[in-house]
Amino acid sequence: MTYRWLEHTSEMELSLSGESAEAVFDEATVALGELLAEGPGEPVERELRVSAQDLPSLLAEWLGELIYLAETDAFIPERVLRVELSEH
Repeated sequence: MTYRWLEHTSEMELSLSGESAEAVFDEATVALGELLAEGPGEPVERELRVSAQDLPSLLAEWLGELIYLAETDAFIPERVLRVELSEH
């Protein structure tokens, strides 16, 4: 599992690879958390549920939800405890 941030015009692009779809979601979460982290905070667990028509869209929804929580609740993700993907 690896990730790296790439400069892309006026945006940042995240390149991900992993052994499974679940591993990619975990890596994306860790990458976002490292990008947003300003220092150690209080540990908090959150359960997230997102849906989309395909895996790329699901990953975008997942990251969008994490960004929303960072902006509204100052929630900074560090890792994923469990990812469950289903067709529903």
